[in-house]
Amino acid sequence: MGVRAALTVALMAALELALVLAGGPTWATIPCGLAMALVLPGYVWFRVFSGTRAGSVPQATPLRAALISTMTSLGIVMVTGLVLNALPAGLTAHSWAIALAIIVAAGLVALAVRARTPGAARTGDAAEAQSEADAAPDGSVTAAGESALAAQGGGDGAEGDLAAARRRAPRPATVAKCLAAAGCVVGAGVISLSTQHTENASEHFTALSLNAFTTPRPTATIVNHQGRATSYTLTVTSNGRVAASQKITLASGGRFTKALQPYVLANPNATLITVTVTYPGLSTPLSNHFVTVK
Repeated sequence: MGVRAALTVALMAALELALVLAGGPTWATIPCGLAMALVLPGYVWFRVFSGTRAGSVPQATPLRAALISTMTSLGIVMVTGLVLNALPAGLTAHSWAIALAIIVAAGLVALAVRARTPGAARTGDAAEAQSEADAAPDGSVTAAGESALAAQGGGDGAEGDLAAARRRAPRPATVAKCLAAAGCVVGAGVISLSTQHTENASEHFTALSLNAFTTPRPTATIVNHQGRATSYTLTVTSNGRVAASQKITLASGGRFTKALQPYVLANPNATLITVTVTYPGLSTPLSNHFVTVK
């Protein structure tokens, strides 16, 4: 990654962070946020591990680099979401912006450190020469490129190395990076789904619903999502007077339906039917109602 590309990435990350923290307009925050989440983290860290120095051309083709960068970004975002969800700050726009900005900044620092490493510079020279050779329409290569390829091949000759570079299969390191990126995506997805399933299982509640507006014979339905057998008290009032009270016990996942038509017919005038449900440990009774006009 060259200096201009690094500056562009840093400016985009800083812009997104400023927009989120300052509450910028949606039309600007969303595009920058998508780039911050789906492009920048993977792009920077792919350059860190691609074995190129600053200013050199990466060994991977543009398509391969784009795929690896996107997959890596998705994996980073998923893992970051799991980490943020476990922290007190939670999943907020501010926490997302700060976390991704830190990840991108860390990648840029790693790139700067790698560019100063002699081994990384030698690898970058060879990659630049190889990319130059691949891009030449007539198969020619500059003298500097030949020297770099010859140095990389240990004296076997630039011409032989150039031919090998043209027909070589993907390097094991590149394949490993693709598999690692795919593993991050799949692993984070599995962890996310399992975590959501655990969270759903830990949320205990009771559902009370009325279907008075979809049928001429209204009913009240109770569904037990408490995760255990629960005793309920169901009370039906008509125009403020108790018309019926019933105790029921439902197993976990059990359902009970109460017909309300008799209480509607019992009053010739306008009727306010209220259904109330209580059970042990419930501080505020569940309540629902409807009105019929004759």
